Amino acid sequence: MLCWAYAASWGPIAISSVFSKKVTKEGAFWSIVFGFVGVILGESLGMFGISLPVYLNPVIIGLLLSIGALIIGSKYGTITIEEREFQANILQTPIEIDEQKEMNITRRYPAYLMISGVMIIMVTLVFYYWPINMN
Repeated sequence: MLCWAYAASWGPIAISSVFSKKVTKEGAFWSIVFGFVGVILGESLGMFGISLPVYLNPVIIGLLLSIGALIIGSKYGTITIEEREFQANILQTPIEIDEQKEMNITRRYPAYLMISGVMIIMVTLVFYYWPINMN
């Protein structure tokens, strides 16, 4: 239950704080509170014998309350200069001196993963499937 409350309260903030320039500290705070409380209250209704329809799952209730609180809270909050600067730079890729060297190393890992997958399949064929089919 708590993992759903966590997802419903943090999900809208995690996405909107990166892609929206209107999210404020107050909106984020109230979004977390309302999302968490919405899931907990929705789950509590089930404990009292009240069954909700499928489309009113406690996670949906918490998510909708979280989004609503984020929108309303952000309309009444103010964005500081530091927050504006952070939002302007959040989607920019940092430039590193050895970036090309690091990228070449990073590109090797998918190849290693594919090669190891093929090797596991071959080992499975040789030591598991073929001996079973020989009998």
